[in-house]
Amino acid sequence: MLENSAETKDADIIKLDSNVSLEQVIGLVDIIGESANGSVDAGRLAGELGVGVDLLPILNVAEKLGLVHAELENVSITEFGRNLHGGLNYKGKARLLKEKLVATEPCKTALKLVSKQGSASVRQITNILRKMDVWWNQNSEANESAVRIILTDWALEAELLKRNKRGFFEGLSGGESETSRGNATESKAAATREFRKSVSAARKKLRESRRAAWKAYRDELAAARRTRNEAVALAKDKN
Repeated sequence: MLENSAETKDADIIKLDSNVSLEQVIGLVDIIGESANGSVDAGRLAGELGVGVDLLPILNVAEKLGLVHAELENVSITEFGRNLHGGLNYKGKARLLKEKLVATEPCKTALKLVSKQGSASVRQITNILRKMDVWWNQNSEANESAVRIILTDWALEAELLKRNKRGFFEGLSGGESETSRGNATESKAAATREFRKSVSAARKKLRESRRAAWKAYRDELAAARRTRNEAVALAKDKN
């Protein structure tokens, strides 16, 4: 079921969507960044991402983060989006979003609570957000789940926070390196790179097959025209 959201009293609150992943947003930016003029038709973008009508929430989050700009059916990349697209790898791109994510919920509240008390559970973070009239689902369990999904997929990947053995969120110390996140993060990054290579290869094959099909169509059409013209000429000769 899609999330419900209340009208917040603070118009400046920027909420992430638990139905939208960091990977989807980076994928969207990469597709637009690879285009010749830095803009892509929304219909084509949905097809490239393989999301169909689910493009809108992904596009909405990308706009909130200042990565793209949508006008009518056209989606163009911003200067910040180009910087992210130019990142060396998935992990590097995720880390570029740090400064943007600190202003979004639930990341903002999680960071404040962690700074105040050292660590924070999803329930503690969610309870504070509910007092601010910021929520993702009217059902308490579903709401906590949404907050957990967002913090895991965005705050951990961008290295805003880490998670301790109890499952609580904590801040990262200044000396903590990317590798300290463990093999799980590296494995995901490697898998993502392989996925993108596979997608690029599949797109190339698709373009080649389309060109081949179009050539075959034109060849068949030309042959049919020649046959028709020959038949017409033969009929004229007989007359």
